[in-house]
Amino acid sequence: FTADRWDLANARVVEHLGRQALTGVARLRDVTFGNGVIEVDVAMRSGVRSYPGFHFRTRGDTAAERFYLRPHRSPLYADAVQYAAAFHGMDSWQLYNGLGYSAAALIPTDRWVHFRVEVSETQARIFIDSSATPALTVWELEHGTSAGGIALNSGPSEGPPAAFFSNFSWRPDDALPFGPAPAPYAPPGFLREWEVSRPTALGLVDLDRYPEARALGVLPWTDARATPRGLLDISRLYGRSRTETELVLARTTVRADRDEVRKFWLGYSDVAGVFVNGRPVFYGNSAYRSRDLSFLGVLGLFDAVYLPLRRGDNDVLVALGEGSGGWGVTMRDAAAILEAPGLRRAWASAPVLHIPESAVFDTARNVVYVSNFDGYHPSGGAGGQQISKFTADGRLESLEWIAGLNNPTG
Repeated sequence: FTADRWDLANARVVEHLGRQALTGVARLRDVTFGNGVIEVDVAMRSGVRSYPGFHFRTRGDTAAERFYLRPHRSPLYADAVQYAAAFHGMDSWQLYNGLGYSAAALIPTDRWVHFRVEVSETQARIFIDSSATPALTVWELEHGTSAGGIALNSGPSEGPPAAFFSNFSWRPDDALPFGPAPAPYAPPGFLREWEVSRPTALGLVDLDRYPEARALGVLPWTDARATPRGLLDISRLYGRSRTETELVLARTTVRADRDEVRKFWLGYSDVAGVFVNGRPVFYGNSAYRSRDLSFLGVLGLFDAVYLPLRRGDNDVLVALGEGSGGWGVTMRDAAAILEAPGLRRAWASAPVLHIPESAVFDTARNVVYVSNFDGYHPSGGAGGQQISKFTADGRLESLEWIAGLNNPTG
């Protein structure tokens, strides 16, 4: 870690656990990394919150892919390893969470731990310590296929440094053995076409009233499209410019064939007010630590809003505030059903099944058997579950074709 190879303006070179080590944020000079391997040893202090990791394929100070560790979350939580994409300088870890973005891992502390990242086109994977199995595989890097710089970041800490790096190396490699990525997850029912205003201060907006974009001076609207998984990530359009919480307006159109109240699943970060045809219908605060000290505020379809729709086109507006960790919204029609291409729904059962777990078609008898996994029924208990029987055209022939079973599955 020398000044001719690294920008050390925000880092220090020290001795730690018998080695020359680096702590802080350091950028490798004169490197363009696309596909290949990045490796480093990292030592993390036990009992201290830290977030050491790599930034790679960086472009300036605003765009990057990032992998990092949370040793204080290991091994109990499923986000001890995290991938997050940065757009316009925003590290949106609250938006990129769950399968393909974060994972559980055993992360030792108070010793040197090997940390390796392999990157190929739009895929990447992390290996920790001596394990030959990836701790996390990312099938779709949010910046796609790109190239850029490399940086080390020991993460913020209070008091003495919490994480250190040593034994860094990198190499290009266009022949890493990655298999084909799974098809993008694009379920139906998400609101995908949006218009987004310029940001303003949240404190200027009364979320009990329909916010007038023209009066706020945040026009013009900019067209935006949600990702295949339904996420509208505001940082792909705008970064943060203020220290206080900022707000954008995001609007879309929902069409209804009749007057109705329709349920939509809703995810947002950090604060959201939802309006339909000028009428407020929802307010929520999901900011980091807003509900208790362990609340992360990750975005997901955890809430529902019932939209009062009138026949024709309906204006849906979300006033979305952001403090830190990710700025986004996702909305999905709760009645939307995932159907494979070429299939159509022929029938649906009445709501009489008790947690239907799987189904099998009996070609000889032209019937369908359904296992009822009812282990969570408060008055059921083991031995109170059954297999149901339907005709091929959807008629319930027997709810308890075989009864007295213990949570039948498979």
